[in-house]
Amino acid sequence: MVLNHNSSRWLRALPRHSVQVELSEFSPFRSSTDDPALVNAVIAGLLRMAVIPSPDYVRCTKVFRIPLGYPVQTHSRGNIVALAQRWLSEHRIYTVGRFGEWAYINSDEALYRGHCLGMKLAMIEKQAPCFV
Repeated sequence: MVLNHNSSRWLRALPRHSVQVELSEFSPFRSSTDDPALVNAVIAGLLRMAVIPSPDYVRCTKVFRIPLGYPVQTHSRGNIVALAQRWLSEHRIYTVGRFGEWAYINSDEALYRGHCLGMKLAMIEKQAPCFV
């Protein structure tokens, strides 16, 4: 679950906030594939955790289904991610950050990794300029 208002003072000062919940299709916590039942389960969880005082606080809900959107945590996940990153790199596609590396990292770490990649690519460009 992501509570976006925790990201900054400016967001915390807003009168309304969003909550993002990610569930794998194979999650053991997912008791239903029915969207209304899923939304009701999330609202019940928000009530149990005292994130909201009443279901009336929920103004809008949306369920997005993204097939194959994220590598699932399995024993072979590391090998699958390494294979994808190697293929991308061979095609001069460089990805960083949480979604670019399929890694659970904080935003400051994502920015740092982006900066490091930019510096590395700038050095490569200086040594052997190439234009795509």
